[in-house]
Amino acid sequence: MTVVFQTSLFGGVAQGTTYYVLAKYTGATNQITLTATDGGSTPVSLATANGSMSLIAAGWDNVIPGKPNAALLDTSTYYFIEPTLSYSAPPFTQTPVTLPNQTTGYTAVGYGDGYWLALGSNSTVLARSVVGSTWTTSTLPASTTWTGIGYGNKYWVALRSSSNLSHYSNDNGVSWKQATMPSTAAWRYIAFGNNAFVAIDNTSASNKAAYSTNYGATWTASTLSSSPASGWKGLAYGGGVFVAIPGGSTNFVSYSTDFGVTWNLGTLPSTTTWESIAYGNGRFVAVSSTSGAAAYRFN
Repeated sequence: MTVVFQTSLFGGVAQGTTYYVLAKYTGATNQITLTATDGGSTPVSLATANGSMSLIAAGWDNVIPGKPNAALLDTSTYYFIEPTLSYSAPPFTQTPVTLPNQTTGYTAVGYGDGYWLALGSNSTVLARSVVGSTWTTSTLPASTTWTGIGYGNKYWVALRSSSNLSHYSNDNGVSWKQATMPSTAAWRYIAFGNNAFVAIDNTSASNKAAYSTNYGATWTASTLSSSPASGWKGLAYGGGVFVAIPGGSTNFVSYSTDFGVTWNLGTLPSTTTWESIAYGNGRFVAVSSTSGAAAYRFN
């Protein structure tokens, strides 16, 4: 058995030596005899000495998981003695960076295929970065109110407000192609999942949604399960489900399990001003902008 010595050595025990159980003695003493050779018959010669020497072991682990621990050492049982591990949390620092000059600011950012893409507001400026510390620019196809950007399976889709147009790219934002949305709307939120893009309208009292199964080239209209007075505030995908969360004082969501074709009504645990929703680690999490409330659902 391999051991780690945590204290000073004495009595003939050698550091760096692997010892094997040669024989055991039951009874009151419960002692074992060790040998320094695997399968050997010569016991280790130990000198009598007084002191305290410990073998550090975080716990006994069975070779076969779930097997009960042996009460006594046995020549037919294999044991692992594990060291006690300690670690510290990795360092985290924040570094401010400057995006390319864009007087009207940026409205949306997304990540995919090793790139960050940020949409300039009311301009043709698209900022691109691999690591987030340095940025270059590319040209968007129009100077308009860009509202949302999403990534999925090598394709990017950028949304416009008060428009029936969207744009898609498969070269990480270097060039863009135009697509037609089902109607003119304030297309704002977009998510990708189940090989489909889904977008929803942010207009007050709207139930408009749209989905694309060819990476943003063509779009089909669908209908959300409600028309909240304050519009919709967020869209997320996870575990085969798209979930849209409304604004205003509400207690419901709209969800789809067939890539945005049909939508159903779901219930939130409380009525509050829900503001955003995201998916990760096997669950949806929604937060409120007024009450400090949050809600989660495993999926």
